[in-house]
Formats: sequence, structure tokens, C-alpha cells
Amino acid sequence: MKKYLLSILTFFFSVILSFSLFAQGNGGGNGNGGGNGNGGNGGNNGGNKYEIEGNQQPCVGAIETYTITPNPGNNAIEWSWDGPRAQGDIPWVLQSLSPDKTKATFIVGDKPGTIKAKPIPGSNNTENLPVHPGKDLQVAINGPNAVCVNTQQVYQVVINNLNNGKKGGKNINLDDLVVSWNVTGGLRVVSGQNTGTLTVMPTAAFTGGTVSVTVTVPGQNSGPNNNGKGVGPITGFCGASATANLQIGLGTNCAPACPATTVSIAGPVTVCPAPADFSLEDAVTYTAEVQNGTADMDYTWTLPTGWKIVAGAGSNTIQVRVGAEPGSVQVRVNNNCSGAASASRFVAFGNNCPAPTSECPTPQVKINGPGSVCANQASTVKYSASVTNTGFVAITYNWTVPADWGIVAGLGTSEIEVKVGSAVGAVGLNVTNECGNQVPVTRTIAVTNCGTTPPPCTAPTVTINGPASFCAFQEEPVTFTANVTNNTPDIVYEWTVPADWYIESQNGPTIVVFVGFEAGPVTVTVRNDCNEATDVLQTMVDENCVPLQPLPVELISFTGESTKGGVLLEWSTATEKDNDYFELERSQDGKQFTKVGQVKGKGTTNSRQVYTMRDGRASQGTHYYRLKQVDFGGKYEYSKVIAVNHSYGLALANLVVAPNPVANGQFTVQLPATAAKAQVQIIDINGRLIATQHLDAGVSEAVFSTQTLNMRAGIYIVQFKDGSNVSHTKMIVR
Repeated sequence: MKKYLLSILTFFFSVILSFSLFAQGNGGGNGNGGGNGNGGNGGNNGGNKYEIEGNQQPCVGAIETYTITPNPGNNAIEWSWDGPRAQGDIPWVLQSLSPDKTKATFIVGDKPGTIKAKPIPGSNNTENLPVHPGKDLQVAINGPNAVCVNTQQVYQVVINNLNNGKKGGKNINLDDLVVSWNVTGGLRVVSGQNTGTLTVMPTAAFTGGTVSVTVTVPGQNSGPNNNGKGVGPITGFCGASATANLQIGLGTNCAPACPATTVSIAGPVTVCPAPADFSLEDAVTYTAEVQNGTADMDYTWTLPTGWKIVAGAGSNTIQVRVGAEPGSVQVRVNNNCSGAASASRFVAFGNNCPAPTSECPTPQVKINGPGSVCANQASTVKYSASVTNTGFVAITYNWTVPADWGIVAGLGTSEIEVKVGSAVGAVGLNVTNECGNQVPVTRTIAVTNCGTTPPPCTAPTVTINGPASFCAFQEEPVTFTANVTNNTPDIVYEWTVPADWYIESQNGPTIVVFVGFEAGPVTVTVRNDCNEATDVLQTMVDENCVPLQPLPVELISFTGESTKGGVLLEWSTATEKDNDYFELERSQDGKQFTKVGQVKGKGTTNSRQVYTMRDGRASQGTHYYRLKQVDFGGKYEYSKVIAVNHSYGLALANLVVAPNPVANGQFTVQLPATAAKAQVQIIDINGRLIATQHLDAGVSEAVFSTQTLNMRAGIYIVQFKDGSNVSHTKMIVR
């Protein structure tokens, strides 16, 4: 009987205890349930009333306290605590409990695991809190603590225990952390603000300062009151960040501050306006002569209204296309040391100058494309602008189409692709140059309801008739003719020839050209109302195909080489007879030559002679050279022509702007590998500096924005400076 009575009492005691725990954990949602007023919290927390609060990424060996929250208050529940059980070099140790056993203090071990708290009397609702012990970030700075004014210095962040960090089970690297530098006391940040390497420049005002770096573990929320949400993506560290400081002072062996820079302008004070058929040979040269300059000197040129820099923008020597009015040529130099200096030279027109030609003529425009289309036809059509008489200024294009038509590609360019609607009307174009001259043109388009059958239109075919091999710079022009089948009255011809050839005239399907030095394709594209066709004729150019008339000297060799000091020309002779002198001549196009210099000959000799001359005024690009040999009687003969690609040490092919042309938006300048102190500059056609971006070694591109720089439509010069090497290329903003 006693046995059964004991069983019955145990059962009732269990029921009462379970009901009590149920009331504590599942009280009413309005906070009034439960006998002691804690049921409301239970309702707000659902069936899981309690949780453990504390630091989930503590430091190994630290003392941390973990708390049951919310506090159970005055009730019969006690708690049993247990720390991570993983065995390491330093174990977790439960050091003490609060009197109500809602707080447990541990000595932190070196292995991750789970802190557990279990209510007593027995329950299955054990509370768990994951913990990932770590070590403090050990941050230091490598770099000089004694520096010189105006001399760049490099500092690197070092994390001695970086291998402690893990992310997804793998070791982290510096890029996984957040790095932020700060400098004080006249130090200026040059580059690397949020990287592991910082470059700074002590300014002229520097007498001492501090370089500081703070390294932060992203996503970490360690510390009390984190409600169990303190484990970020990176484990192995305790504390969210660490900072290191390095005190910097002036060195004892610094060179004195650089002296003041002065500048003057060398160049003609009387000139003539540029001719209508201007070429680089007509350019006028001005040079900034600097005293106390430095290798990283910046040059900003300002010219009279209407004048243009055609070569050398941003450098100490520029070549200029003279405009229609005289004025002052100005230069401002800055060596980033002693500051800026300026000079100005007034330039007048000579007494015997021809009348100036307009550099801003009114363009002549024609719209090419189909004159009749099908209403709502499935295929798109193209319309293009043929623009002549553009002068030396940039052109913008503003197209319009009938009301329910749509421009699907090419807006703002010389060619658009159009989706045809049903409205009858005209394709319109307003061409504007940067001088403000506008030319509106329209082309009325017939719109036919074709149904499912398109209007009759047969695609053309084309073949080029003409020779395929030539002599370099031969005197006689060459004629090419496009033979077209399925010809229509609205047929349009577009020809291209190798870069240094010159199209003298075009009459319908026939062009007349003068051959240059380069071989390459001659291409024609023909378009009618419904389609287009293209043919390509590959050509060969022989620089030695025309027998040279015998010179009074026997020329063995004639070569050219691009050097930093200019183009170095060398030639040698086997014999000479009555040889007075040689003239070296240069050409930009292989047709019009100008004298570079003169070298005295050896008269009459049967021994080998070697001559050299350096063309120090050659601009960047391809130049053509020939020798003019003059005898004592004044008779002369010419040598063969050679071509030299002059790059000032950097090939233009290594400098690319993409996209080019660029509409409103971002563009990238792709660069060769750079040395220290390299920079990219954007310069407008008037020589005004728009932007400068300094580059770290190894940087392969620089990014700019036309909107940020307020770049208007026009032509710009992109200049890359790497030490004494300078490279340029053009870009167009539409």
C-alpha cells in the first residue's frame, strides 16, 4: 500500500511542477499571466523565455561573465552552468556563480564551443550560446620615423597574428579586414588610404606628426548586451578593432628646401595665322624655360582665343596652330615644392601675313539612308551624316525622327539606327560645332503600307577595280572604282585607305588617291535604301621599287632610331665625289618635306664615311626622312625615304582611352606599367589642365568621369608622364 501511495504522490508533484513551469514560460501575451507577474515576459518571448547574454568572441585567458536574461526573479528555478568541453592548451573554467545562479563567470579557454545553462528542477529547455575565443589583433606600422620635407614616404600595416583569423574555415588575408589611416602635423596622404600601404608627403609646414592606422574586423559585435548575436564572418580575434601609432619627425640629413622656380617663354614674337590647309609643319613652337625646376613639373598653357595646341600639351614645349587674332601666350608651372610660377609673351602678327582663314567654318551636311520604308517594318534602318568643311573644331549631332518612330542606337553620333513607325515625316539633323555654328538639314521619307510584302529593293553587290601594288610615295595618283550591281539612285559610297594615304578626290564610285608608305586595305562600302555591301582590296607598297637615280655618292645605309633626345639618323657612304653637304629633311605625310639640318660632306673620297644627326624637335608619331645630297656645283639628288616611329620612350599604342568617343559618363585610361611618380592628366584643346591623377607603381589604369570634371563636348588630350617619358593620345567627348 505504501508503495502505491508513494507513486501517486510523485505523480501529483510532477503535475504541479509542470503546471508551474508552464505558467512561467507561457503566460498571457499582455504581461498579466502567471502568479508572480512574469508571465507577461513569457508571452512576449513565446515558449522560449530565457536566453544567455554575453561576449561570444572573448579573449583567451580573459574573465567573462554570462547572464540569464530576463532575470527569473523571485522563483524556485536554479540554473546549472557548463562551459565548452573541447580540450585545448587552455581549458574553460567555471570560476564562480552569482547567489541566484543567473550569472556565471568563466576563465576563457582557447577552443570554441557552447556555454550551456539548464534550469533545475529538470527541464529539456537548456539555453545555449556559441562562443569563439580569439586573441587581440597585434597591429604595427613599418616605415621611417625620420623624414624629409617634400619627399614621399611609404608606410605599411603589419598584423603579426594575421594567421589567427579564419573565414569559412580558411585563413584570411589583409584584404578581409578594414584598414583606415590617419596622419597629422603637416603630412599629406598621396595614396593608399584604405589599403595596407600608405604613401604620404611631408609638406613644407611639416615639423613632426603622427601616422596612425586602425584595423577593424568587419561584422564583429563582441561585448556584453549583444543578445547572442556577436559572431561575425571572421573568427580568431577578440575585440572589433586595434590601432597602432608611429611618431614621425624631421630627419637630420635632409636637403634644403627647393629654391623658388622661375619661368620664361622662348618662341617667336611675330607669327602669321595658320593657313587653311594647316599641317604640323605650319605649327609654331613655344618652350617654357624653367630655372630650379623638378622632374615632376606640371605645365599649364593658355593661348589667345582661337589658337590650338596640336602637340605637347602639358609639357614644357608645345606646338601651336595660330588663330585669327594675335594675343598672349601664357604658361604656369608648378613643381609641387616651391609652388607655382607664371610667364607671358605677347605675340603679334607680321607685316606680310596672308589674310587669316576661319577655323570655325559652317559645316556642310548631308543625310544618307533609305528614302522610302515600310510602315512598322520589323527590321531597323540606318541614317548617317556626311559632314564636310568642319574646320578644326568638334562637331555634335542632334537627330529627330517622325512622331512614332524610335532611335534605338547612335543618338548623339554621326549614324543612327531607327525603328520605323507609321507616321509620315522627315529625318532631321542639327549639326553644331563648338563655335556655335548650326546647320539644320532634313530628309523627307516616304512611308508605305507594305502589308507583309516589303517594297521591291535589291541589295547591292560591289567589287573594287584598281591596282594592288605600288611604289611608296609615287608621284602619280592611283584611281580606284567601285563596280556596283543592283545600283539605285540613292546609292552611297564610303571609302577608306591606309592611314598615310591621301584621297585627293571622289566622284561617285571613283576615288583618286596618292599612295603613302604603309601597305593595307582599300575598302569601299555601298548602301542603298534596303541594304549595304563591302569589298576590300589588299595592297602592297614597295619602298624600293622605283630605281633611284645614281647619287654622286655611293650610299651604303640610311637608318633612323627613336631616342629620348629625339630621332637619331645615321647614314654611311662607300665613296663620294664632289660632295659639298647633306641636308636632312623630314615630313609628316611623306609628300611635303622640310629641312631639319645640314651636315658637311667629305668632298671626294674612296673611304667609308659615317654621318649622324639628331632631330630633337620631332613630335611623337611617325615621321618620314630623306637625304638631299648637294655637290659643289649646286646640283642635288634625293635618297630613298625611310619611316621612323618616334615615341619619346613610350609607344602610343600603350595608352588607350575606352570608350573613345565617350558620351556623358565614365571613361578609363589604360596604361603601361608605371614607375614611381607617374601621373595621368586630362588637358583641353586650349591647353587648360582639367584633371591630374597621381599613380602608384604598377597601376594599369586610371578612371575619370566627364560629369565630375564638367567636360563639355570636344577634343581633349590625355597625357601620361612617367619620369622623363611623356606620351599623349586624343579623346573625344560627345
